[in-house]
Amino acid sequence: MSHTPLNYRPEIDGLRALAILGVLGFHAGFIGLPGGFIGVDVFFVISGFLITRIILDERARGEFSLLRFYERRIRRILPALYTVILACVAPAVWLMNPEELKDFAQSLIAVPLFISNVLFWHESGYFNTASELKPLLHTWSLAIEEQYYLCFPLLLTLMARLSGRWRVGVLAVLASASLLAAQWSTVNAPDSGFFLLPTRAWELFAGSLLAMAPSIARGWGNTGREVAAATGLVLILGSMVYFTAQTPHPGWLTLAPILGTMLMIAAADSVCGRLPARFGLPALGRISYSVYLWHVPLFVFARLWLQAPPSAGLSALLVLATLALAWLSWRFVEQPCRRRDQVSTRHLLFGAGATSLLILGLGATGQISNGLERQGALPASVAATLARDTTYNRCFDQPDAHRRDDWLCPLGKGTQPPRFMVIGDSHAYSLAPAFNAAAQTRGMAGVLVAMPGCPPLLGIYALRGDQQEKNCHQLNRRIAEYAGQHGIRSIFLVARWSYYSDGGYTGHEYAYLGDTPDTRGTPANTRQALATGLAATIAHYQRAGIRLIIVKQIPQQLQHPQSVYYHRYDPDPQRFSAALDADAVSNAAHRALHQANEARFTALGATPGVEYLNLDPVLCNASRCPLGTPERAYYFDRDHLSALGALRLAPALEIALDGTPANPQPERMQPQ
Repeated sequence: MSHTPLNYRPEIDGLRALAILGVLGFHAGFIGLPGGFIGVDVFFVISGFLITRIILDERARGEFSLLRFYERRIRRILPALYTVILACVAPAVWLMNPEELKDFAQSLIAVPLFISNVLFWHESGYFNTASELKPLLHTWSLAIEEQYYLCFPLLLTLMARLSGRWRVGVLAVLASASLLAAQWSTVNAPDSGFFLLPTRAWELFAGSLLAMAPSIARGWGNTGREVAAATGLVLILGSMVYFTAQTPHPGWLTLAPILGTMLMIAAADSVCGRLPARFGLPALGRISYSVYLWHVPLFVFARLWLQAPPSAGLSALLVLATLALAWLSWRFVEQPCRRRDQVSTRHLLFGAGATSLLILGLGATGQISNGLERQGALPASVAATLARDTTYNRCFDQPDAHRRDDWLCPLGKGTQPPRFMVIGDSHAYSLAPAFNAAAQTRGMAGVLVAMPGCPPLLGIYALRGDQQEKNCHQLNRRIAEYAGQHGIRSIFLVARWSYYSDGGYTGHEYAYLGDTPDTRGTPANTRQALATGLAATIAHYQRAGIRLIIVKQIPQQLQHPQSVYYHRYDPDPQRFSAALDADAVSNAAHRALHQANEARFTALGATPGVEYLNLDPVLCNASRCPLGTPERAYYFDRDHLSALGALRLAPALEIALDGTPANPQPERMQPQ
């Protein structure tokens, strides 16, 4: 991901290899590398170091030119990047539904402009296309590097009259400010902190500072350099093993891999520092940029093709395919384009400009056509039912819901005092239309409180990086206080329970919970916290005399409904219905996923004041849990009901609101 230094250093290519192995292991889901994503941070340090070293060396020889610098950036970055982007277009059109394709088209516009990090920051809303379905998501890091490359040479030029110590001091101050901003963002704005340059610049500054003090390790002595290199290697590898997706990042903890990389580079002339230069690692490091470019699209398109995460065996094959494609693009694209005797500056700039316009044009076409919409094959009346309800947006996924004034959404007869609450995660949000309709029919009033990734349980902590502003622990305490103070009689607990207990059909989709805010995010700890939270919640509301209704999770589909509806559309209703039925999750798979929770919640249903509401009789038939009918979709994504799908549950919820036994009877609630 960075320019090759003038004097080749194999240990740096070895560090690149360690970084890309971590990234590959993370995206392939290999056991033991939950923090492999920090390989990108290692790349940032290497990039900052090499770019600064090149600029300083050329300045010392009086040869530095901004135009030549940017030309080298174009030669290094664009040919391989554009090759991968163009290779993605055909499979994207083939495999993506219009919503996904429109998102992909946006990235086609953002990547050539090197603002894809800003785009993906804006797309970080809860219901945007999932990250595992974005083939160009990984280009956010390239955008950050290019933004740094654009600004940093200008900064050095402005500091040209300063002494070396002053330049180091200025960079140290800027790096410290960036690190402080990054730490603040892990608590208050994690998406901004992850994607934007101001909170990532300190990682590149770290490499630049090291380049300005190349002899820093000389005073350490042989033993000191060995200790430094060994410590650096442990910090890098340890971060890959012990970091998880829930680790606040980038922030104080990210200092571990950053300092580790700096120590490895500084002590590269030690025995331990030369380890990355062995075992064939430099060969992998030399093609690491192409490896980085190819691996995400391959995994994304495999997921889209399968409509499920790839198996361990397929993941291994995808890694091998990545390496093969990376070598080919390195050999036949990267290498020739980096040499002026093979690709002249004129041809390079013309090719880069023309290809940029082509990619921008493809992106604009995808945007204007609303993701092509498969040439209108799916009737608009059916396509409209694939949308989610947005009525309750203002009380979902909002920061500071645990302390802001506007934190509730009314349900039912809003002129009356609320007598019931619907609380939970995004599943509570998606069922809101049904609760509202049921309450309207019964002449009752209630309120909705929903927060993504937040089960409605007291005493638990959602181990999320944004829990200062979306504080699940405090929000559930506030709900309990509100219920006691406002005469609430019934509370419906609605959640994607398997998300916290079983990790979905693949066992990898956990939203980690803990009994304390510093609990390590593991499946075992999450299940323990879930059990603890259930017990605490039931005990509290029993004492308060408030009726609890635990709502069984709606069936989670294996395939995205938009993909099924657009790809399976057939004007013959019978054939279309058969195709929809074939792609719907089986009742057996749904029951198997919920087996443990079914037993737990059924047992709790015998507890005084606690009921278990099983909506399967409405949502499933004897063999399948349908995605919808040829005329209307019941889901807008794999595990959230559309507005029409939710409204099918209104009669069952009317019964539950009345306070009669909660479980709907199949004879009354036949699937529609």
